[in-house]
Amino acid sequence: MQVEDSSKPWPYWMLRAMMSDDKQGFSDLVWSVFGSPPYGGISYEEAGAVYDLIEDFRGSGMASGARYDAVRSVLREHPERERVLVRR
Repeated sequence: MQVEDSSKPWPYWMLRAMMSDDKQGFSDLVWSVFGSPPYGGISYEEAGAVYDLIEDFRGSGMASGARYDAVRSVLREHPERERVLVRR
C-alpha cells in the first residue's frame, strides 16, 4: 500500500473510499484510523470510534446508530469532520 499523505485525517480517506468504491480505497480508510499513530493527528479515542464504525459497516446497509453516536461524541470540537457522516 502506498499512502499519498498520512497527514490527512480519516474524513479525507472516507470520502476517497466512497468515491473510489474499491477495496484499496476502503483499506486506506481503515489504515487511516488503525495505524499508529492515526493519520492526521487525531486522537486514539476518535480513531477507535471511527474504526469501530467502519468495521460495523462492512457488509450491506449501514453501521448501527450506536457506532455513529460514538463517533459524534468525540467530534464535538470538530464539526467539519462530522459532516462526513450520514445524518440520521
